[in-house]
Order: sequence, then C-alpha cells, then structure tokens
Amino acid sequence: MIPPILKENAVSPFCYWSNGIQQGMRYEGELYALMDGFDFSERSQAYHKACRLCDRGLKVCLTRSESYYRLWINLKSLAAQPQPPAAQRELLTL
Repeated sequence: MIPPILKENAVSPFCYWSNGIQQGMRYEGELYALMDGFDFSERSQAYHKACRLCDRGLKVCLTRSESYYRLWINLKSLAAQPQPPAAQRELLTL
C-alpha cells in the first residue's frame, strides 16, 4: 500500500493524553497519532519510513507543509497489532 501525502491544512489537528500530551489529527473520520517529523529536504526518508510501516500492515499517512513533513500512524491500526506495547515501540523505531 502506498501512503498518502496530504497538505497539512487538509487535516484537523488535536491533542490527547497518553503518558503526556501527544499530537494527533483526524482525516476522513480516522484518528492518527504523530509519529515523526522531517525537514522538507528529508522527503525521501519520510516516505521510505512510511512505506516500511505500511509493509508491516500499519495504516499511515504523511502531511506536508512548506517546510516539513510529518508521519502519522492510524490509532486503530496500531491498536490492532498483536504485540505488547514495548514491541510496538520497537516496531516504530525503524
């Protein structure tokens, strides 16, 4: 699956609590957690990491602004992974 790249103004940002204040966003009725950020010049690294997560069965998307990219992971997708939280964190540190 190819992860979508969205303009940052096409999503609805919010904050939530999970061991501290976290950034999230809503897009097409789905909730996503911010996973990583990249400078605009690091576009290929952002897309490569997003594709690797998609290959592992996670639903992700990228948002872009004029100066950076952000990698978001679908909260349902992450919760559906049959792994303990420590293994999930390891999975996300590709």
